[in-house]
Amino acid sequence: MKAEQLVAINELNNKLSVELAQALWRVRNDRSEEELNKFISKLRVYAWGHQDATGLWIQENFPNLVYLVSTGGVIYSAPPELHSKEWLDTHVRFNHGPLGALCPIRWGKLGGADSETYFGLIPNGLSYMEHPDWGGWGGRLQKQAGSDTQWVDLESNIKKDSLGHTISRWAREFQNDFQARMDWCIKDFDEANHPPKAVLNGDESLNFLEVHVKPKEKITLDATGSSDIDGDELYYEWRYYHEPSSYKGTLNIKNPTQKTATFKVPKDASGKTLHVLLVVSDNGEPKLTRYRRMVIHVE
Repeated sequence: MKAEQLVAINELNNKLSVELAQALWRVRNDRSEEELNKFISKLRVYAWGHQDATGLWIQENFPNLVYLVSTGGVIYSAPPELHSKEWLDTHVRFNHGPLGALCPIRWGKLGGADSETYFGLIPNGLSYMEHPDWGGWGGRLQKQAGSDTQWVDLESNIKKDSLGHTISRWAREFQNDFQARMDWCIKDFDEANHPPKAVLNGDESLNFLEVHVKPKEKITLDATGSSDIDGDELYYEWRYYHEPSSYKGTLNIKNPTQKTATFKVPKDASGKTLHVLLVVSDNGEPKLTRYRRMVIHVE
């Protein structure tokens, strides 16, 4: 996402949607059409459900606004121990400063159905906010029929509880991240754990890499240069991410848990796209994970 873009996190169970609607209405009435379009182009709205009519009004009146709507349920389809009252008391509510003490409990466990609207702002290397259909900690979405800017939940083809699975598949990793952030509230830097840096084929940025290949071509995946600021040991995993990939066959990655891996482009993948993830985790407490994504276009 470009630096000049503004991300608006819009949770429709509070007044933010009304305030956003008022701002859009004001800009439309006070500025030229060109200025309005420039203003809208800087916004990315992620709403958790249409909890009142304001969001629908915004979508109808500002169809060029990039607007994501999800009701994926976030963490509730994840393993219960990751969102239990015991987990929350241990890692957030008690002995983690005044901010942790403010964290509420809903239905006897962690509440957070709106959390996915925030996850895309964490620079974890999945490039999620730029491409909501690619999948990330905030789930995976698809363009609404007839629109290039409005997005809705995209069901997973992996599990029956598919809406939850697009988010809960990452639950252990983002809950560990949450746990670490709460530790940062009370611990000195040297006492807390921090996420590793994932380097993909020499590229040290957080951007995804795009490559163009031919069927049967051998591809090398290299995480050399990945590091951890705390000096922790690193573990590597190379995942074929089936769901955003248009190639639905099997990708056989050799040495999938080593720093360097290889695979041969399937002979029947011509015209398809493959998404391969580099997953780098440390051995700190809690274990923290960062990613890189390679998007492979097969000629």
